Amino acid sequence: MVLDAVGNPQTILLLGGTSEIGLAICERYLQNARARILLAAMPNDPGRDDAVAQMKAAGKTYEPVIYAGAGHGFMRAGAAPAPTPPAAGADDAVQKKYAHDLAAYQANQKARNDAWARWLVLLSHS
Repeated sequence: MVLDAVGNPQTILLLGGTSEIGLAICERYLQNARARILLAAMPNDPGRDDAVAQMKAAGKTYEPVIYAGAGHGFMRAGAAPAPTPPAAGADDAVQKKYAHDLAAYQANQKARNDAWARWLVLLSHS
């Protein structure tokens, strides 16, 4: 959250952007100040449309950003260590699981890096 000189939020980043508690907190802040709300939600989140409608009703613009291949908790998962390669001669199932885990790790890591870069730009313009 980025605050102005009198303590009102200018920008609020809501991770897990469709949670009832998160949206309620944003609504409360919006009673006293005009803030930019950034809802970070999964692409297929069933609550996303309702969250968008709620923010639009509050006069806020929803700016969806979807990070291709990112999974739930990509900010945390992208900071984790890379998966360990299987031992030489591992069977096909182990090799396939490693390839899958590595691809997921790389997508989460890219999404995390891209999200941080975007957040820093947004903070610099608040």
